[in-house]
Amino acid sequence: MKYQNLGTSGIEVSRVAFGAWQIGGGTAWDCTDDSACDRIVSALPDMGINFIDTAKVYGTGRSEMLLGKALKGKRHDFILSSKGGMNWRDGEGERFCYNRDGQTVYQNTSAKALRLDLEESLTRLDTDYLDVYFTHRQPITVPIEETMGALMKFKEEGKIRAIGISNATIPQLEEYLKYGKVDVVQEKFSLFDRGTVRQYIEFCKDHDVTFQAYSVLERGILTGKFSRETEVHEGQGAYSMLWYARDRREAVMGLIDKIQLIADECETAIPVVAMAYALCTGEHINAICGGRRPEHIAQSALGADLALTQDQIQRIDSAVDALHEEFGCSTHKF
Repeated sequence: MKYQNLGTSGIEVSRVAFGAWQIGGGTAWDCTDDSACDRIVSALPDMGINFIDTAKVYGTGRSEMLLGKALKGKRHDFILSSKGGMNWRDGEGERFCYNRDGQTVYQNTSAKALRLDLEESLTRLDTDYLDVYFTHRQPITVPIEETMGALMKFKEEGKIRAIGISNATIPQLEEYLKYGKVDVVQEKFSLFDRGTVRQYIEFCKDHDVTFQAYSVLERGILTGKFSRETEVHEGQGAYSMLWYARDRREAVMGLIDKIQLIADECETAIPVVAMAYALCTGEHINAICGGRRPEHIAQSALGADLALTQDQIQRIDSAVDALHEEFGCSTHKF
């Protein structure tokens, strides 16, 4: 496993992070195995992974709760991040987000709401600080100056060590940087849609901000287990991914076949190639790997040590470009 500095924070993290959305279960992932979290956390050191990503809203609190139990006595062995700004607490917010797990979730990045979010996360995670705290989605009516002011206050208090923002744009990151240091951004990025965020990735590099990629395996499509028969249903985490649509299935399988050829050349598996592709985009790239089985996470983490050739990268790019040209669309339904 390779390691990198998180922005300019001085925090050293593994280039592959464990993403704990799936273990939160709920309607998005239909996971009820509480012991999966313990098994994964126990196995992460052998994989070289020291970075764990979760969020208040994953499983509407369940992911944080399970991690809090699994990290008992091990908290200081890991770099732990969570996210705030989305809650089902009081119905207050800038806009309605969604219904999930029997709760109505709202977005609110005001200083008051973020304070409550952070304290709730610290309680569930059974820790008195977070290494990184993200705003999960970005302000709509709340000024970023207020949001960043709250994050800087948390940092001054020692409740967080570094600041991150998720699902943002270059102008929003620019606005945050006016009021303090952002060390990491989190954005969807995979070989399926790498072209849509290239400019953002370069902007982060120029400003010493780590770019953390999520959905690198396209929520299951690039695990090597996706097939013509794979079904997803409304409410599941994968349902919003456009490439799961039935009318794109044959084209997607054709792309997967081409990636499999490259995996065979490297004597490895598809998820390893997918992770390697994301990480080779730049030394400031970090990649999240989710999952519910330690062996699946361990396999994907091998991507941190796989060096794809320029020819292999170009072949992937050409195959993906052809897929996009065929459908003329992005990877999200919304």
